[in-house]
Amino acid sequence: MGLRIVCPVCRNRMTINLQSGLVYCKACGYQPMREWQNLPPAEARIQLHPLTLKGPTKAKGEMIECPNCGGDELEPVPGKAMICCTTCGKKYPIKTRKSKASDKTPHAEKSLRGVLMERYGKAVQWDVTGRIMDCTSCGAQSIVPPEDLNEHCPFCNSQFVIVHDDDGTLDAPTKIIPFKITAPKARLLVDEKINSGLLHNISRHLQDKIVRVTGSPMFLPFWVFEVTTEVRWRYPQGLASPGMESIVHTSDPIYAAIANQDVIPQLLPYDLAELHDYDPAYLAGIRAHLYQIDMVQAATPIVKQAVEHAKNEVKNKRPRSISVYGATTDQFPKRAYLNIETYVPRVAYEFMLLPIWILLLHESDDDIRRALVNGQTGEVYVDGFSLWGKSNQ
Repeated sequence: MGLRIVCPVCRNRMTINLQSGLVYCKACGYQPMREWQNLPPAEARIQLHPLTLKGPTKAKGEMIECPNCGGDELEPVPGKAMICCTTCGKKYPIKTRKSKASDKTPHAEKSLRGVLMERYGKAVQWDVTGRIMDCTSCGAQSIVPPEDLNEHCPFCNSQFVIVHDDDGTLDAPTKIIPFKITAPKARLLVDEKINSGLLHNISRHLQDKIVRVTGSPMFLPFWVFEVTTEVRWRYPQGLASPGMESIVHTSDPIYAAIANQDVIPQLLPYDLAELHDYDPAYLAGIRAHLYQIDMVQAATPIVKQAVEHAKNEVKNKRPRSISVYGATTDQFPKRAYLNIETYVPRVAYEFMLLPIWILLLHESDDDIRRALVNGQTGEVYVDGFSLWGKSNQ
């Protein structure tokens, strides 16, 4: 059995032998397979990749100010989608604004495939070392570090949040969880953590008096992935009909910054049912960090986990092998083993900001210990606390 195509040399029909894979022309003897075999190995060929350049990029931001008095001394109202101005005392709700693009496609999702196609479709890919911002209040220019999403103007102290940059390197947040834990509540939770534990009374001499507490609220970056895996299974030799299952796996939030990598997992989980659509106004008076772990880098282990999870789920539902008695004279059953193939047609992701309090406990002997509090659930971590108390309440 063969297929017919046109020979590029003599224009006669060529033959493709499906069994041997040989491609040849009966008229002139042309065999393109010989040319393919003479090509250098893949690692020796010229690979086309975007040119990577390092440097700052121009960015545009949005000023955060009170719509009543124009002041920038704003604070979020804990647990509510509202902002309070400490200057005039007015509170106003945060209403998520949609861009023109989102008005056309309000439910458009971000996908790993789309990012890769866009990234490698560019001739130049920027490794951003900073974002240059023009203050809309005083006109001064400043450079925002690449790990920060918002900043104060160093000249007029106005607040601004980066919305996008000229090179398209910024993946803006899509979801956010507002703070529910206030500053006094965070301090109280830390005190309760330190004063709890079975070993507290025995080893209280190891503690030093806390004379001062400093710190601030912060929004930290997280990725969340939704991986759709198609698992196709069959038993060879046609002994049973094949099938296919589509399995969707949603990951837990993946911390996307470098600092506190050893601590943040201990403060999870967050209740993602309380997610809000992101708006820059949520960052009034609160510092927000951008991701330092790239989305593609974070997605790689998640996709692998989703594939393994889907495989195991199908294996648990189907027998590893089956025996079928055929219409033969030997009366011995045929045994066929389960064959599984997996495909990942969709990897969607969201970049979200989640709240945390970072406190520094200044002790009487000049030691400083770190305490972190989940800004939504109140889960607490204190450095060195495992020496005299329980790790978890």
